[in-house]
Amino acid sequence: MTDYTSKFSPTEKKALELALRYHRGQKRMGGAHYIDHPVDVANLLFQYGFRGKYVFTALCHDLLEDTDITDQEIKDTCGRLTLEAVRLLTKKRKNEPDKEVDMDAYLAAIQQNDVAYQVKVADRTMNLWSSMDAGIPFRKRYLAETKKYYLDFAKDSPMFKELKLAYETVSHNTELEKQSYIPVDIEEIEDLNPDSDYVAVQLFSREGEMVPFTCMIQRKDIERIQKRKRKLTPKLTVTAFPDDEVRRYASEEDFENNKDEKGSFPVASQSILFREAESLDHHALVTGIVRGIRGEFSTMTGLKIAVFLELLGNMITLVLDEEDFEDLKPGEVLSGILSLYGDLS
Repeated sequence: MTDYTSKFSPTEKKALELALRYHRGQKRMGGAHYIDHPVDVANLLFQYGFRGKYVFTALCHDLLEDTDITDQEIKDTCGRLTLEAVRLLTKKRKNEPDKEVDMDAYLAAIQQNDVAYQVKVADRTMNLWSSMDAGIPFRKRYLAETKKYYLDFAKDSPMFKELKLAYETVSHNTELEKQSYIPVDIEEIEDLNPDSDYVAVQLFSREGEMVPFTCMIQRKDIERIQKRKRKLTPKLTVTAFPDDEVRRYASEEDFENNKDEKGSFPVASQSILFREAESLDHHALVTGIVRGIRGEFSTMTGLKIAVFLELLGNMITLVLDEEDFEDLKPGEVLSGILSLYGDLS
């Protein structure tokens, strides 16, 4: 989201400085700095034209719950109305972690205060996006809570469409991520370099058609799987990185009409083809259908997006440069030579 902090008024910046001071050193899911969340909430409100006490409250909304700040400090910096809204938004203060919360009463009180109400909708929206940094069990609980309490609650807010989009996207991507755990049989292991932490492994999917995946997998993960006393079926997750250009097609039909015949194959009949080689090779020609896109994230080489790519009913995660694929949509077809890395569980 656009960073609006440079456009904050002097009084809004004072609220930001207060939040920065008290959230300093705190981290959120995925290791992000805690202050990023209240700033994101404030930015969303700013985007919809909410200023002043709405921005103050957004920046301060977690202070009573997660820091040692006093009520008076919030009042002195941001005023009485902000303090009232922050109190309403606080489920449990830091010194009362065991307090029971009646969610219906909590949300009913917030609905009586427009500042608290709008901030809560923005807060839940940004927390939904952040939940993608957590595991699937947490996300499923958070989605269920959102459906039970917040979708109807937020209908009178102009930001309802933002909340609904976040809910639907996180829900969709969570289901896709569940599908990316592929039960496999370990067929062959090749130790390409004894000094490397990785070995090349050929595995066959056990769901649907028998699709081979030759991946680089950490040596310690292979050893752990082999030492299991119970012969459980390993599950594979595959992350792919382009070796060269990834070609893009608007649909399966577009791919069939415009693909290069050399080295290409129909999406419906085959989705993964490994180069001819005497030894195992984790570089493969892959053609798959985009089923979902999991936002952007920063790396040392720039902004990336993670794309869920379906190959004959199996799902892999393809990491691409955001600037080259910023308008990518589900249903498009991607084809190219990829390096495949797998994790076994």
